[in-house]
Amino acid sequence: MENMLAFQDPIPKGDLMPARLAIVGVLLGVFTIGATACDNSPREAQASPTSASTIAERCHAKVWPQALPDLRGERLVDAELGDGVCFAIDSAIGPDGTNVLDKSNSPIYLVIDQSPAPGTLVGEQQSITLSVAESKPN
Repeated sequence: MENMLAFQDPIPKGDLMPARLAIVGVLLGVFTIGATACDNSPREAQASPTSASTIAERCHAKVWPQALPDLRGERLVDAELGDGVCFAIDSAIGPDGTNVLDKSNSPIYLVIDQSPAPGTLVGEQQSITLSVAESKPN
């Protein structure tokens, strides 16, 4: 009866080395994966020749000319960073005739007109001029 209650090692003594190696291998794999996942060191981007990592690169990769989107009715900031991001918006003329893009602290403007007109095919570096009006609070 005493023999039945005794703990019996499922791995015979002579075969411990393969089991230990397997456990060490698993633990090394877990630590390696964990260390890689936690590694916050900067790395150079390994982009493929066709991938674009910045907005400018994605815009440059487009086939030009492109149809100019209709930016009228959009907030100026949304036009510049949204549909118009790939276009050379060089000026946004305010009601006083000045280029509001040159102002550092400007109010919220809405695009009321654009030149060239929406749908016009434009080149990548073709100048786009927007006419804007100050947005009225609701």
